[in-house]
This record gives sequence, C-alpha cells and structure tokens, in this order.
Amino acid sequence: MSWNYRVIRHVEPDWDETFAIHEVYYNDDGEPDGCTTEAIIAGEDLQDLDRILDMMRRALSEPILAESDFDS
Repeated sequence: MSWNYRVIRHVEPDWDETFAIHEVYYNDDGEPDGCTTEAIIAGEDLQDLDRILDMMRRALSEPILAESDFDS
C-alpha cells in the first residue's frame, strides 16, 4: 500500500465548498482506496491552500519551539 497527499473537494449541504489536503491511500492497483478523516490543512480555494503552505514553509526557517514553552 502506498500513500501521498492529495487535495479533496468537500461539499457540505449547509456550507460552501472547501478544499482540503488529506493523506490518500492506494490499493495494489494504484487506485485511491481511502483517506484520513481529518484534513491536514483546509481552505476556501486552491489559492488559500497555497497561502497556508507558504506559511508552513516559512515556519521551517523560524526557531523551533519546545512543547514546554506552553502551559498545558
């Protein structure tokens, strides 16, 4: 079984459509066979996803925080 990240369009009856990146799993024939329930990131459109990914890329150049930096 293999997997990668894919954009999935979500359409909810009471919401506008949204786009989300999920982990998608493939069967032995290479066909999509399942995906994560929770999105990795979500946005209103592809440009929104691109903006969020840019922000995530910038996080790699920032100092690393420790879990202990935050009160639980």
